[in-house]
Amino acid sequence: MTNLRIATVNKAVNHPNVELVKGAGYFYFVYDKGEAYKTRSVMVYSLNELSLDQWVDEAKDLIAEMEA
Repeated sequence: MTNLRIATVNKAVNHPNVELVKGAGYFYFVYDKGEAYKTRSVMVYSLNELSLDQWVDEAKDLIAEMEA
């Protein structure tokens, strides 16, 4: 498995309102479109516990929920 970086995930997500951020022992996506704001936690300790495709899928789920 590749050694992922947060910047790599954010680049693959490629959405102006979504950013992956590291918390204390977990990661989370932030969706911030000014009037619409939400976070979604991904409970993994290491970024490499998910593949790049899995990270992108997590982000897509949040985007779909916020833009529905």
